[in-house]
Amino acid sequence: MKDWQERSVASLPYLLPLTAVMPLGVYLVRHYSFLLPFWEPLFWLHQFLNFPLLPFISLETVTFFALFSLVVRDGRFYRSVRVHVLQALLLTLVVFLCSLLVRLASLALPLIGEVLANATFLGVGIASVFGLVQGARGTVAELPGITTAAQMQVR
Repeated sequence: MKDWQERSVASLPYLLPLTAVMPLGVYLVRHYSFLLPFWEPLFWLHQFLNFPLLPFISLETVTFFALFSLVVRDGRFYRSVRVHVLQALLLTLVVFLCSLLVRLASLALPLIGEVLANATFLGVGIASVFGLVQGARGTVAELPGITTAAQMQVR
């Protein structure tokens, strides 16, 4: 695999958690409208990935499992590429779990739900952009906890 191909395969999966966290950014975009030009293209990608193929199965779900089975578990890819892809998938799981917490917290206290949504949006957004840049540079993004878990799973 050529160097530019390796770097693109390592960095593109970070679009998955970046688009998954977009709905949680509604609160920030509502208050800070200058974020809208950056937020809108990713939200369109989010809507495309959440197109339902079957009930309860979206294109995002198929992409998630395809990346896991075809890249992470395939020994033909470089180890660094597999670590990057697994980190992106773990960030997507973090978004899923945090969105459940946001929904539960919003039922009890809407302000806490908004704070959790903003924190998740900023945290996962920054981690995804950092991983995307590091993947394009050809180095492994050191994300606390996520990198350790990804490196333990990738053989």
